[in-house]
Amino acid sequence: MKKILSLITTLIIILCSMTFFSCKDNDTVSKEPRGYITAINKELFTAANNGERIILTGVNAGGWLLTEDWMCPTSLNGNLHEERGQYEYEDAFTELYGLEKSQELFNQYRENWWGEEDFDNCLAIGINMIRLPFGWRDLQELDYTYRDNPFERLDYFVENCAERGIYVILDLHGAHGSQNGKHHSGDTRTGGDLYGNEINMALTEELWVRVAEHYKDNKWVAGYDLLNEPEGTPGALMTKNTPHWAYYDRLYNSIRLIDSNHMIIMEGVWEINSLPDPVLFGWTNVCYELHFYQWNNSNSLVAQQNFLMTKILLNEICNYNVPLFIGEFTFFDNQASWEYALSLFNEKGWSWALWTYKVMGADSSWGLYCGENRTLNNSVTASDSEEVIAEKWSRLSTSEHFTPNQWLIDVIMEYTFKGN
Repeated sequence: MKKILSLITTLIIILCSMTFFSCKDNDTVSKEPRGYITAINKELFTAANNGERIILTGVNAGGWLLTEDWMCPTSLNGNLHEERGQYEYEDAFTELYGLEKSQELFNQYRENWWGEEDFDNCLAIGINMIRLPFGWRDLQELDYTYRDNPFERLDYFVENCAERGIYVILDLHGAHGSQNGKHHSGDTRTGGDLYGNEINMALTEELWVRVAEHYKDNKWVAGYDLLNEPEGTPGALMTKNTPHWAYYDRLYNSIRLIDSNHMIIMEGVWEINSLPDPVLFGWTNVCYELHFYQWNNSNSLVAQQNFLMTKILLNEICNYNVPLFIGEFTFFDNQASWEYALSLFNEKGWSWALWTYKVMGADSSWGLYCGENRTLNNSVTASDSEEVIAEKWSRLSTSEHFTPNQWLIDVIMEYTFKGN
């Protein structure tokens, strides 16, 4: 009996010790990833050396820092079919109400459009990455000097994602002069005045250097997405005869002088062969990005399958030794198309981020969360008073004013790679 009691006592001590050390280990585990997300050949890894293979699966935080009329409660002149850029709104409101009040109103919009609950929703869905579109005015004043705390908004986003084990891709949606002249770049007035304009090219280059200096040691930033849809002018295409490649090389080299660790992401418009073989420029730790929008017969599974097969074929013909990131896409209202595409992406090892997290538009397949349809009763115009603007933009919290697009959320949850 004494031997049995002795054995039991010994077992209890061992179990207690194991529990103690297990708890101690959990308490001391760092939330910071082991390494930087790194592109090696055609795959992504959690570290440059001895990292685990990873596929980034997530969503875009569209409409937060740069509004898009079709999906946001904005309509500058009251024409719900017109699309104007964020900076056009800011300039109009500044002229009407002054700079301080204009900034106050837009801060209210941003606080309501995205908050703590939205990070929690993304965590619950199981994504491991969010692509964050931002523009140059988020960091700089109109005279191009930097704000007193230029990274306040981006840091808030990255830090909240890091607390939940979610990576962030920093996506320059609005470069100086606009890289495409479209509303989602912040300004339609330029017609696209980045390429060939040395002032705008230098300002954008310096902006990326500043971003790299700030985030070079942050491992939760998965990569730098240099330019969103860099068409040049609206309707233009990126080809080897356009200045996109040389400018990408310029940005790449400037960032690498500051930051040798972070992955650099370069977008093609709209095909993989609109980008060069990275060997031509000596680029390393780069990822190529495409956006998939098949508009013709959009709700047909067969049409979407054929569309994706052409993408796969062209990618195989080019055979660049780089990973692929589908940085924006939708497959509209056909659930089978979504399931087919996401399964394909994961099978190919392509990372992806659907467009987008939330939209104004009842039952829209564009958002994981959907608000009411845009009307003049909920969309802010330049003719609205300060009080009306504040009231309209107070009704933007996800839990109170948006509905989960449950069928789409359920589909996404089946294909995400959860956590870090």
